[in-house]
Amino acid sequence: MAMRPCDEKGTGPGYLSAGEVGYMIAGIKKLSNARIGDTSTEKNRPTEKAFSAFKEAKPMVFCGMFPAGESGIEDLRDALEKLRLNDASFHYESENSPALGRGFRGGFLGLLHREIIQERLEREFNLNLITTAPSVSLRITEKDGQVMEIHNPSPRAMPPSGSGGKARDCEGIGQALPKKCFSRAPWR
Repeated sequence: MAMRPCDEKGTGPGYLSAGEVGYMIAGIKKLSNARIGDTSTEKNRPTEKAFSAFKEAKPMVFCGMFPAGESGIEDLRDALEKLRLNDASFHYESENSPALGRGFRGGFLGLLHREIIQERLEREFNLNLITTAPSVSLRITEKDGQVMEIHNPSPRAMPPSGSGGKARDCEGIGQALPKKCFSRAPWR
């Protein structure tokens, strides 16, 4: 149900002008179902197409976050959900490490963003964390043309040796490095 703008008496023009602020009440059960940039429309007057100018922030740096000490996986999950409410550029997904157990793989805009998120988790939510070394995603093109995107540098995620695939980073970060840096990749 959308609220129409009005004054204290309950009357008003029924629209917002530049510089005015309004709000909308929606029956969203899970906050992760609503994303920044979503197009809202009326049931009786639906829009023909969604607002196309908005692009969601794409994470560039990834690292694993695991609870340490007294912190549990549920505490970490709750903290990540709350943190995601006011930082739409932060992404996370479940991860399981043989050495560290259950945790989450976080996606960040950069190294500074990763440090800020880690500090906030430790200070605001009183969590003890173990974080893995940051990495970037790789896009692997197989001989048959199939493209895989890898966010986790574990050996299980890489294509088998001798598959003849070509690797490059997703956003061209590695293009500033000499080609010989990539020539010793085990999957080449």
